Amino acid sequence: IDTVEIGGDLEDILSATPEGIELQRNPSLRKMGLLKRVLLPAVEEWFKGILSGLKDAELIVLSVGSVFAGLSCIEKCSNIKAIGIYTFPLLRTAEFSPPGIGRKTIISLVGFQQTHTNQFVNTDHILYLTQNIPHDWLFSNMSAAIHHGGAGTTHASLRYGLPTLILPFAADQPFNGDRVFINKLGPRPIPIRQTNVKNLTKAIRDLISDNYTMYEMNAKKIGELMRNEDELDHCIRLIEAELVA
Repeated sequence: IDTVEIGGDLEDILSATPEGIELQRNPSLRKMGLLKRVLLPAVEEWFKGILSGLKDAELIVLSVGSVFAGLSCIEKCSNIKAIGIYTFPLLRTAEFSPPGIGRKTIISLVGFQQTHTNQFVNTDHILYLTQNIPHDWLFSNMSAAIHHGGAGTTHASLRYGLPTLILPFAADQPFNGDRVFINKLGPRPIPIRQTNVKNLTKAIRDLISDNYTMYEMNAKKIGELMRNEDELDHCIRLIEAELVA
């Protein structure tokens, strides 16, 4: 597959501009004005690069992260076929609304400022990660997982048969947390704004003690089904079918 560089290097923007440096120092959604000043020029450059790269394209494949820019590209390139490959449902069904629209122990400190992480010290029972570690290695050596509930992390924890507790922030994460709970793969999710010592302690106890055997049995069944799926081949077949349609 031919690739085209579209420009707009976000790492350069975050490290070379005063606004980007401030956003890294204090990444808060409350700073929407600052966020817009940092991201809008990059988005505009990405959009122009994408449009330029589509000149000879046969098919547009959208991920959920590219859906808004992608829809604009489809509108401007109506002669090119398009297909969306999403990591969670985006159409209403009889059971739930689209999850992206409204509604002991390894601890990862990746993404936190160093000034906030220096206070944590490894012990015999707690290991603090300060660098990324591949899920396929880490999760295969664990008994349970607690995370934000992103599609990739949820897929990884269940693929390895781990009882899972989800603390969702936004987007598809509440949906993924509900799926885990409804299918008895882990405790009821706790939205991050509602998380406190009391309810988190109760949920962890439920995860690794009270109902661990049930969660583990169900998670291992789901994990086996997921490992036996050929997701990449299925995705390729969908794209090829769209190309020849």
